[in-house]
Amino acid sequence: MLSVKFNEHELNEYIGVLKGFTTFGGAAFSSIVEENNGFNTGADFLYIKKGMKKISMPFIVRNDLGDKYDELQKILNVSEPMPLIFGHMPNRVFYAIPEGDLDFDEIQFLGKGTINWLIPSGRSFSTDVTTFSSSLNADNVLEFKIENTGSDVATVDYRIKLKKESGFIGLVSEYGAMQFGLVNEADG
Repeated sequence: MLSVKFNEHELNEYIGVLKGFTTFGGAAFSSIVEENNGFNTGADFLYIKKGMKKISMPFIVRNDLGDKYDELQKILNVSEPMPLIFGHMPNRVFYAIPEGDLDFDEIQFLGKGTINWLIPSGRSFSTDVTTFSSSLNADNVLEFKIENTGSDVATVDYRIKLKKESGFIGLVSEYGAMQFGLVNEADG
């Protein structure tokens, strides 16, 4: 049974995911173009816009339909996108919000429906933490290279552990520089 965790709640306590479910549909891509004025030919390409992602998740409920349905409704009642993690991709998180009706059908002790997840950002985020080691370069400065193996731009959180107090840390990249402490103060 596929594990589905939404907003820290394990949905498998109430539902089972049915066949026909996939997380691998992409976000809608749209080409943004500008019409050529004064020319008889086409348009100029400007950029690609990534749209929202939607995941339809058919589910089944067995026994205690009323109680399970009520609990499911409480869990899904959120006012902003919350973490959504699927068991077959435990190192990725989608920030999702349920959208629309559950289309719930009841047949005695059995119920079926569909949760439509809307992922406004159109992508998932890695939960893996990657460590990069530094080495001294020719100028006696510690240097490290960060390789982003994802499909989109990623932010970096720096956690620097000093072996002794230096009073200063400077980080420089192609995107800018950050300075912490005073460069001329060795013990501050």
